[in-house]
Amino acid sequence: MGDASVTRAVAVGNPREFAQAEKEGKEIAEACNRLIKNCIICWNYLYP
Repeated sequence: MGDASVTRAVAVGNPREFAQAEKEGKEIAEACNRLIKNCIICWNYLYP
């Protein structure tokens, strides 16, 4: 599974919602998305 497919699998909701969010909220959402994506990648690495 490539990085782009993981990003699409993790993405939930309407992407336009992020465009209207405050900067701090947008940064938190992006950090959470990155954390979830990295957890999935680590899990797939440790448990193939």
